[in-house]
Amino acid sequence: MGTKINKYSKLTIYDRMTINACLAEHASLSQIARTVGCSPSTIYREIINNCKIKPGKDTFHCSRLTNSSSVCNKCRKVRYCQLSKRFYDYAYADQLANNRKTQSRMHVKLALEVLNAIDEVVTPAVKKGQGIHHIYVSNPDLQDYCCERTIRRLIYHGYLSCRPHELRRFVRVKRKYAYPRKSKEFNVVRLDGRTFQDFTRLTSNNKRLHVVQFDSVEGKKTDKQAILTITFPESRFQFGILYKRSESCTEVVHKLKLLFNHLGLDLTKKIFPVCLCDNGVEFSRFYKIETNSKGEKLLRTFYTNPYRSTDKAACERNHEFIRYIIPKGHSLDFLTQEKVDLMFSHINSYVRKTNKEKSPYELVVRRMGARFTHTINCKKIKPNNILLKPELVK
Repeated sequence: MGTKINKYSKLTIYDRMTINACLAEHASLSQIARTVGCSPSTIYREIINNCKIKPGKDTFHCSRLTNSSSVCNKCRKVRYCQLSKRFYDYAYADQLANNRKTQSRMHVKLALEVLNAIDEVVTPAVKKGQGIHHIYVSNPDLQDYCCERTIRRLIYHGYLSCRPHELRRFVRVKRKYAYPRKSKEFNVVRLDGRTFQDFTRLTSNNKRLHVVQFDSVEGKKTDKQAILTITFPESRFQFGILYKRSESCTEVVHKLKLLFNHLGLDLTKKIFPVCLCDNGVEFSRFYKIETNSKGEKLLRTFYTNPYRSTDKAACERNHEFIRYIIPKGHSLDFLTQEKVDLMFSHINSYVRKTNKEKSPYELVVRRMGARFTHTINCKKIKPNNILLKPELVK
Protein backbone atom coordinates (compact mmCIF):
# COMPACT_ATOMS: atom_id res chain seq x y z
CA MET A 1 0.00 0.00 0.00
CA GLY A 2 1.52 3.31 -1.06
CA THR A 3 1.95 6.30 1.17
CA LYS A 4 -0.43 9.26 0.91
CA ILE A 5 1.13 12.01 -1.17
CA ASN A 6 0.44 15.73 -0.84
CA LYS A 7 -2.44 17.26 -2.75
CA TYR A 8 -0.25 19.22 -5.16
CA SER A 9 2.84 16.99 -5.30
CA LYS A 10 4.09 15.59 -8.61
CA LEU A 11 4.40 11.90 -9.40
CA THR A 12 7.94 10.60 -8.91
CA ILE A 13 9.74 7.86 -10.81
CA TYR A 14 8.93 5.51 -7.89
CA ASP A 15 5.22 6.27 -8.28
CA ARG A 16 5.50 5.54 -11.99
CA MET A 17 7.23 2.24 -11.23
CA THR A 18 4.28 1.32 -9.03
CA ILE A 19 1.82 2.30 -11.76
CA ASN A 20 3.75 0.19 -14.27
CA ALA A 21 3.72 -2.81 -11.93
CA CYS A 22 0.00 -2.44 -11.17
CA LEU A 23 -0.87 -2.21 -14.87
CA ALA A 24 1.07 -5.42 -15.46
CA GLU A 25 -1.17 -7.09 -12.87
CA HIS A 26 -4.37 -5.75 -14.56
CA ALA A 27 -5.25 -3.45 -11.65
CA SER A 28 -8.02 -0.89 -12.11
CA LEU A 29 -7.53 2.88 -11.90
CA SER A 30 -9.03 3.03 -8.42
CA GLN A 31 -6.78 0.20 -7.19
CA ILE A 32 -3.70 1.90 -8.64
CA ALA A 33 -4.74 5.21 -7.06
CA ARG A 34 -5.05 3.61 -3.62
CA THR A 35 -1.62 1.99 -4.00
CA VAL A 36 0.14 5.16 -5.17
CA GLY A 37 -1.79 7.43 -2.80
CA CYS A 38 -3.50 9.83 -5.20
CA SER A 39 -6.81 10.28 -7.02
CA PRO A 40 -7.91 8.06 -9.95
CA SER A 41 -8.01 11.14 -12.20
CA THR A 42 -4.27 11.64 -11.59
CA ILE A 43 -3.58 8.07 -12.72
CA TYR A 44 -5.86 8.57 -15.73
CA ARG A 45 -4.01 11.72 -16.86
CA GLU A 46 -0.63 10.08 -16.24
CA ILE A 47 -1.47 7.15 -18.54
CA ILE A 48 -3.02 9.35 -21.24
CA ASN A 49 -0.28 11.98 -21.31
CA ASN A 50 2.80 9.77 -20.89
CA CYS A 51 2.04 6.50 -22.64
CA LYS A 52 4.02 5.28 -25.66
CA ILE A 53 2.11 4.89 -28.94
CA LYS A 54 3.22 2.32 -31.53
CA PRO A 55 1.28 2.67 -34.80
CA GLY A 56 0.19 -0.59 -36.39
CA LYS A 57 -0.05 -1.73 -40.01
CA ASP A 58 -3.84 -1.80 -40.00
CA THR A 59 -5.99 1.29 -39.88
CA PHE A 60 -8.38 -0.30 -37.41
CA HIS A 61 -8.11 0.28 -33.69
CA CYS A 62 -8.25 -2.38 -31.00
CA SER A 63 -11.65 -2.55 -29.31
CA ARG A 64 -9.92 -2.85 -25.92
CA LEU A 65 -8.40 0.61 -26.38
CA THR A 66 -11.80 2.28 -26.64
CA ASN A 67 -11.32 2.83 -22.92
CA SER A 68 -8.76 5.63 -23.09
CA SER A 69 -6.94 4.43 -19.95
CA SER A 70 -6.31 0.90 -21.27
CA VAL A 71 -2.83 -0.19 -22.32
CA CYS A 72 -1.34 -3.20 -24.10
CA ASN A 73 1.32 -4.04 -21.48
CA LYS A 74 0.02 -7.53 -20.62
CA CYS A 75 -2.07 -8.36 -23.69
CA ARG A 76 -1.49 -11.93 -24.89
CA LYS A 77 -1.77 -10.89 -28.55
CA VAL A 78 0.77 -8.08 -28.41
CA ARG A 79 3.53 -10.00 -30.24
CA TYR A 80 1.55 -10.64 -33.41
CA CYS A 81 -1.14 -7.95 -33.27
CA GLN A 82 -1.12 -5.65 -36.34
CA LEU A 83 -3.24 -2.93 -34.74
CA SER A 84 -2.04 0.28 -33.12
CA LYS A 85 -0.72 -0.31 -29.62
CA ARG A 86 -0.37 1.77 -26.48
CA PHE A 87 2.20 0.94 -23.78
CA TYR A 88 3.05 2.46 -20.41
CA ASP A 89 6.72 2.35 -19.47
CA TYR A 90 7.77 4.12 -16.27
CA ALA A 91 11.20 5.21 -17.61
CA TYR A 92 9.72 6.64 -20.82
CA ALA A 93 6.88 8.31 -18.91
CA ASP A 94 9.26 9.92 -16.40
CA GLN A 95 11.55 11.21 -19.15
CA LEU A 96 8.60 12.58 -21.11
CA ALA A 97 7.19 14.36 -18.05
CA ASN A 98 10.58 15.87 -17.15
CA ASN A 99 11.17 17.05 -20.73
CA ARG A 100 7.76 18.68 -20.79
CA LYS A 101 8.52 20.42 -17.51
CA THR A 102 11.91 21.64 -18.77
CA GLN A 103 10.70 22.85 -22.16
CA SER A 104 7.94 24.90 -20.57
CA ARG A 105 10.58 26.89 -18.69
CA MET A 106 13.10 27.36 -21.53
CA HIS A 107 11.34 30.13 -23.45
CA VAL A 108 12.92 33.57 -23.47
CA LYS A 109 11.13 36.12 -21.30
CA LEU A 110 12.77 39.11 -22.98
CA ALA A 111 10.81 41.09 -25.56
CA LEU A 112 11.85 40.92 -29.21
CA GLU A 113 12.91 44.57 -29.20
CA VAL A 114 15.19 43.92 -26.22
CA LEU A 115 16.71 40.88 -27.93
CA ASN A 116 17.46 42.91 -31.03
CA ALA A 117 19.05 45.66 -28.93
CA ILE A 118 21.26 43.12 -27.15
CA ASP A 119 22.17 41.47 -30.47
CA GLU A 120 23.24 44.78 -32.02
CA VAL A 121 25.76 45.32 -29.21
CA VAL A 122 26.98 41.79 -28.45
CA THR A 123 27.38 40.22 -31.92
CA PRO A 124 29.79 42.83 -33.44
CA ALA A 125 31.90 42.76 -30.28
CA VAL A 126 32.13 38.94 -30.31
CA LYS A 127 33.17 39.06 -33.98
CA LYS A 128 36.07 41.29 -32.89
CA GLY A 129 37.24 38.65 -30.39
CA GLN A 130 35.95 40.35 -27.24
CA GLY A 131 34.82 38.30 -24.24
CA ILE A 132 31.33 38.44 -22.75
CA HIS A 133 32.52 39.96 -19.48
CA HIS A 134 34.36 42.77 -21.30
CA ILE A 135 31.32 43.44 -23.48
CA TYR A 136 28.96 43.52 -20.51
CA VAL A 137 31.10 45.88 -18.42
CA SER A 138 31.90 48.19 -21.33
CA ASN A 139 28.25 48.66 -22.33
CA PRO A 140 26.14 49.91 -19.40
CA ASP A 141 22.96 49.64 -21.51
CA LEU A 142 23.22 45.83 -21.38
CA GLN A 143 23.13 45.95 -17.59
CA ASP A 144 19.67 47.49 -17.77
CA TYR A 145 18.35 44.58 -19.85
CA CYS A 146 19.77 41.48 -18.18
CA CYS A 147 22.75 39.97 -16.36
CA GLU A 148 25.99 38.71 -17.88
CA ARG A 149 24.99 35.07 -17.50
CA THR A 150 21.79 35.65 -19.47
CA ILE A 151 23.80 36.93 -22.44
CA ARG A 152 25.89 33.77 -22.39
CA ARG A 153 22.76 31.61 -22.33
CA LEU A 154 21.24 33.58 -25.22
CA ILE A 155 24.32 32.84 -27.31
CA TYR A 156 24.39 29.15 -26.35
CA HIS A 157 20.71 28.67 -27.25
CA GLY A 158 20.98 30.48 -30.59
CA TYR A 159 18.90 33.59 -29.84
CA LEU A 160 21.67 35.95 -31.02
CA SER A 161 23.39 36.18 -34.40
CA CYS A 162 26.80 35.10 -33.07
CA ARG A 163 27.51 31.42 -32.41
CA PRO A 164 28.98 29.74 -29.28
CA HIS A 165 32.14 28.56 -31.08
CA GLU A 166 33.03 32.18 -31.80
CA LEU A 167 33.68 32.74 -28.08
CA ARG A 168 37.36 32.32 -27.34
CA ARG A 169 37.14 29.75 -24.54
CA PHE A 170 34.10 27.79 -25.69
CA VAL A 171 35.99 25.06 -27.53
CA ARG A 172 38.61 24.79 -24.75
CA VAL A 173 36.21 24.09 -21.89
CA LYS A 174 34.99 20.52 -21.48
CA ARG A 175 31.22 20.21 -21.18
CA LYS A 176 28.80 17.52 -20.17
CA TYR A 177 26.19 16.57 -22.70
CA ALA A 178 22.99 14.69 -21.93
CA TYR A 179 22.96 11.58 -24.09
CA PRO A 180 19.76 9.56 -24.27
CA ARG A 181 19.98 6.36 -22.25
CA LYS A 182 18.21 3.26 -23.40
CA SER A 183 16.03 2.01 -20.59
CA LYS A 184 16.73 -1.51 -19.40
CA GLU A 185 14.12 -4.10 -20.21
CA PHE A 186 13.12 -6.08 -17.14
CA ASN A 187 10.12 -7.31 -15.24
CA VAL A 188 8.92 -4.18 -13.49
CA VAL A 189 6.63 -6.20 -11.21
CA ARG A 190 9.67 -7.14 -9.14
CA LEU A 191 10.10 -3.47 -8.15
CA ASP A 192 6.71 -3.29 -6.47
CA GLY A 193 7.58 -2.54 -2.84
CA ARG A 194 11.29 -3.08 -3.53
CA THR A 195 12.47 0.27 -4.88
CA PHE A 196 15.30 2.26 -3.30
CA GLN A 197 12.70 4.67 -1.93
CA ASP A 198 11.09 1.75 -0.07
CA PHE A 199 14.54 0.77 1.19
CA THR A 200 15.36 4.26 2.55
CA ARG A 201 11.93 4.48 4.17
CA LEU A 202 12.54 1.17 5.96
CA THR A 203 16.09 1.94 7.09
CA SER A 204 15.28 5.48 8.21
CA ASN A 205 12.82 4.05 10.73
CA ASN A 206 15.39 1.54 12.01
CA LYS A 207 18.96 2.84 12.01
CA ARG A 208 20.33 -0.37 13.55
CA LEU A 209 18.95 -2.59 10.80
CA HIS A 210 21.59 -4.92 9.35
CA VAL A 211 21.85 -4.40 5.57
CA VAL A 212 23.71 -6.66 3.13
CA GLN A 213 24.80 -5.33 -0.26
CA PHE A 214 25.15 -7.53 -3.36
CA ASP A 215 27.10 -6.87 -6.54
CA SER A 216 29.15 -8.62 -9.23
CA VAL A 217 32.79 -8.43 -10.25
CA GLU A 218 33.46 -9.26 -13.88
CA GLY A 219 36.65 -9.73 -15.86
CA LYS A 220 36.62 -9.80 -19.65
CA LYS A 221 33.41 -9.68 -21.65
CA THR A 222 34.15 -13.15 -23.00
CA ASP A 223 34.50 -14.72 -19.53
CA LYS A 224 32.25 -17.64 -18.67
CA GLN A 225 32.12 -16.88 -14.95
CA ALA A 226 32.00 -13.94 -12.55
CA ILE A 227 32.11 -13.31 -8.79
CA LEU A 228 29.01 -12.51 -6.77
CA THR A 229 30.17 -10.24 -3.94
CA ILE A 230 28.29 -9.97 -0.63
CA THR A 231 29.20 -7.06 1.63
CA PHE A 232 28.39 -6.07 5.24
CA PRO A 233 28.86 -2.27 5.20
CA GLU A 234 29.18 -1.74 8.97
CA SER A 235 32.20 -4.09 9.23
CA ARG A 236 33.58 -3.83 5.64
CA PHE A 237 33.39 -7.63 5.50
CA GLN A 238 32.99 -9.09 2.02
CA PHE A 239 32.97 -12.60 0.57
CA GLY A 240 32.34 -13.96 -2.91
CA ILE A 241 30.70 -16.82 -4.77
CA LEU A 242 31.58 -17.89 -8.33
CA TYR A 243 28.68 -18.26 -10.75
CA LYS A 244 28.20 -19.00 -14.46
CA ARG A 245 27.44 -15.92 -16.52
CA SER A 246 25.43 -17.85 -19.11
CA GLU A 247 22.84 -18.69 -16.45
CA SER A 248 23.46 -15.73 -14.16
CA CYS A 249 19.88 -14.98 -13.07
CA THR A 250 19.16 -18.58 -12.03
CA GLU A 251 22.70 -19.26 -10.77
CA VAL A 252 22.67 -16.35 -8.32
CA VAL A 253 19.38 -17.48 -6.77
CA HIS A 254 20.50 -21.12 -6.66
CA LYS A 255 23.87 -20.32 -5.02
CA LEU A 256 22.29 -18.08 -2.40
CA LYS A 257 19.57 -20.55 -1.49
CA LEU A 258 22.23 -23.24 -1.15
CA LEU A 259 24.12 -20.95 1.25
CA PHE A 260 20.95 -20.28 3.25
CA ASN A 261 20.30 -24.03 3.58
CA HIS A 262 23.79 -24.52 5.04
CA LEU A 263 23.32 -21.65 7.49
CA GLY A 264 19.86 -22.66 8.64
CA LEU A 265 16.70 -20.63 9.09
CA ASP A 266 17.63 -18.74 12.28
CA LEU A 267 21.14 -17.75 11.20
CA THR A 268 19.92 -16.68 7.75
CA LYS A 269 17.32 -14.35 9.26
CA LYS A 270 19.96 -12.89 11.56
CA ILE A 271 22.64 -12.32 8.91
CA PHE A 272 20.52 -11.39 5.86
CA PRO A 273 17.44 -9.47 7.10
CA VAL A 274 17.63 -6.80 4.35
CA CYS A 275 19.39 -7.35 1.01
CA LEU A 276 20.19 -4.60 -1.52
CA CYS A 277 21.33 -5.19 -5.11
CA ASP A 278 21.46 -3.28 -8.41
CA ASN A 279 19.42 -3.74 -11.59
CA GLY A 280 21.88 -6.04 -13.37
CA VAL A 281 20.73 -9.07 -15.36
CA GLU A 282 22.13 -11.43 -12.73
CA PHE A 283 19.69 -9.98 -10.17
CA SER A 284 16.55 -10.16 -12.32
CA ARG A 285 15.20 -12.98 -10.08
CA PHE A 286 16.83 -11.81 -6.89
CA TYR A 287 13.48 -11.31 -5.14
CA LYS A 288 12.97 -15.10 -5.19
CA ILE A 289 15.43 -15.55 -2.32
CA GLU A 290 12.93 -13.91 0.05
CA THR A 291 11.28 -17.27 0.81
CA ASN A 292 12.56 -20.83 1.16
CA SER A 293 11.18 -24.02 -0.38
CA LYS A 294 8.55 -24.25 2.39
CA GLY A 295 7.27 -20.73 1.66
CA GLU A 296 8.68 -19.28 4.89
CA LYS A 297 9.68 -15.62 4.78
CA LEU A 298 13.45 -15.28 5.26
CA LEU A 299 14.37 -11.70 4.35
CA ARG A 300 13.50 -8.61 2.30
CA THR A 301 15.09 -7.59 -0.99
CA PHE A 302 15.43 -4.14 -2.58
CA TYR A 303 16.87 -2.67 -5.79
CA THR A 304 18.99 0.45 -6.18
CA ASN A 305 18.23 3.25 -8.62
CA PRO A 306 19.40 2.60 -12.20
CA TYR A 307 22.93 3.83 -12.91
CA ARG A 308 23.51 4.84 -9.28
CA SER A 309 26.48 2.95 -7.85
CA THR A 310 26.50 5.34 -4.87
CA ASP A 311 23.34 3.66 -3.55
CA LYS A 312 25.56 0.80 -2.37
CA ALA A 313 28.85 2.63 -2.03
CA ALA A 314 30.33 0.28 0.61
CA CYS A 315 30.17 -2.66 -1.77
CA GLU A 316 31.73 -0.72 -4.63
CA ARG A 317 34.45 0.69 -2.37
CA ASN A 318 35.45 -2.76 -1.14
CA HIS A 319 36.02 -3.97 -4.71
CA GLU A 320 39.26 -1.99 -4.63
CA PHE A 321 40.89 -4.81 -2.64
CA ILE A 322 39.78 -7.37 -5.23
CA ARG A 323 41.41 -5.30 -7.96
CA TYR A 324 44.70 -5.37 -6.05
CA ILE A 325 44.72 -9.12 -6.61
CA ILE A 326 42.86 -9.34 -9.94
CA PRO A 327 43.40 -6.13 -11.94
CA LYS A 328 40.55 -4.80 -14.04
CA GLY A 329 40.38 -6.29 -17.53
CA HIS A 330 41.96 -9.63 -16.54
CA SER A 331 40.04 -12.85 -17.09
CA LEU A 332 38.34 -14.62 -14.17
CA ASP A 333 37.99 -17.99 -15.89
CA PHE A 334 41.07 -19.38 -14.13
CA LEU A 335 39.47 -18.92 -10.71
CA THR A 336 38.03 -21.69 -8.56
CA GLN A 337 35.86 -21.27 -5.49
CA GLU A 338 38.85 -22.26 -3.32
CA LYS A 339 40.93 -19.43 -4.80
CA VAL A 340 38.06 -16.97 -4.27
CA ASP A 341 37.75 -18.06 -0.63
CA LEU A 342 41.53 -17.63 -0.16
CA MET A 343 41.43 -14.15 -1.73
CA PHE A 344 38.65 -12.94 0.57
CA SER A 345 40.33 -14.51 3.61
CA HIS A 346 43.33 -12.24 3.01
CA ILE A 347 41.14 -9.21 2.27
CA ASN A 348 39.00 -9.67 5.40
CA SER A 349 42.07 -10.14 7.60
CA TYR A 350 43.44 -6.77 6.51
CA VAL A 351 43.26 -4.21 9.34
CA ARG A 352 41.11 -1.15 8.56
CA LYS A 353 41.43 2.27 10.12
CA THR A 354 37.66 2.77 9.74
CA ASN A 355 37.16 -0.33 11.91
CA LYS A 356 39.18 1.19 14.75
CA GLU A 357 42.26 -0.86 13.81
CA LYS A 358 40.26 -4.10 13.65
CA SER A 359 39.95 -6.42 10.67
CA PRO A 360 36.53 -7.16 9.10
CA TYR A 361 37.01 -10.83 10.04
CA GLU A 362 37.28 -10.00 13.76
CA LEU A 363 34.13 -7.85 13.73
CA VAL A 364 32.05 -10.45 11.86
CA VAL A 365 33.11 -13.31 14.14
CA ARG A 366 32.20 -11.17 17.14
CA ARG A 367 28.73 -10.40 15.76
CA MET A 368 27.79 -13.42 13.61
CA GLY A 369 29.81 -16.18 15.24
CA ALA A 370 32.52 -18.53 13.97
CA ARG A 371 29.96 -20.86 12.41
CA PHE A 372 29.17 -18.30 9.72
CA THR A 373 32.81 -17.77 8.68
CA HIS A 374 33.34 -21.53 8.71
CA THR A 375 30.33 -22.04 6.42
CA ILE A 376 31.65 -19.59 3.82
CA ASN A 377 35.23 -20.96 4.15
CA CYS A 378 36.67 -17.66 5.33
CA LYS A 379 39.76 -18.02 7.54
CA LYS A 380 41.85 -15.62 9.57
CA ILE A 381 45.25 -14.85 8.07
CA LYS A 382 48.09 -13.64 10.25
CA PRO A 383 48.81 -9.92 9.68
CA ASN A 384 52.37 -10.50 8.47
CA ASN A 385 51.24 -13.20 6.01
CA ILE A 386 48.59 -11.15 4.21
CA LEU A 387 49.25 -10.91 0.45
CA LEU A 388 47.26 -8.51 -1.75
CA LYS A 389 49.04 -9.20 -5.02
CA PRO A 390 48.14 -11.25 -8.14
CA GLU A 391 50.60 -13.91 -6.96
CA LEU A 392 48.07 -14.95 -4.30
CA VAL A 393 45.72 -16.76 -6.71
CA LYS A 394 48.16 -17.84 -9.40
